[in-house]
Amino acid sequence: MRTSICFFLTAGTLLLSCFNLGPPMGSGPSGALFSYYHYGLSGSPEASQGTLKKGTSCVHNIFGLYAFGKGSIEDATRASGINTIHTVNRRNLSIPFFIYSQSCVVVTGVEGGAPEPPRPTPGPGQQQQQITGFNDTVVLRNGQVLNNVKVAVTPDSVIVTTRDGRTLVYPKSDVRSVRRGQ
Repeated sequence: MRTSICFFLTAGTLLLSCFNLGPPMGSGPSGALFSYYHYGLSGSPEASQGTLKKGTSCVHNIFGLYAFGKGSIEDATRASGINTIHTVNRRNLSIPFFIYSQSCVVVTGVEGGAPEPPRPTPGPGQQQQQITGFNDTVVLRNGQVLNNVKVAVTPDSVIVTTRDGRTLVYPKSDVRSVRRGQ
């Protein structure tokens, strides 16, 4: 009887070790009994004008049977009213044996955020200084044009970084076109 119990406990432990019971693989450590941690993904936590806000968007999994939520940067910024992103971080919580796990995107930034001011055009005899990497153009459906920016396209949004370090997130439905520079 004792041998059977030891065998099933060992076999069960080995079988469960084949599954990742915590956060997605590659996104941080998984504790055997409990995991809860934060880690940074990107950003520049500089001081800015306006009140710093935080937005969170999470994906949940219950008993390994039901997963729900969105967990996107776009949802976190929309829910909190953030227009200019400073940092993007990840927060994970995991209770083993498929009981519950959660993975959240945590965004900090400021509400509002004016569009990038127009840059002065060089006069005769002056040469426009090019900053490496900031040579993309985004045209929004409302007619606004963002020139000399860096662009990252995700499945649901377009992330624009301006020369002065501001990060703006637009839903793909708000973007008419993205032109990559040379």
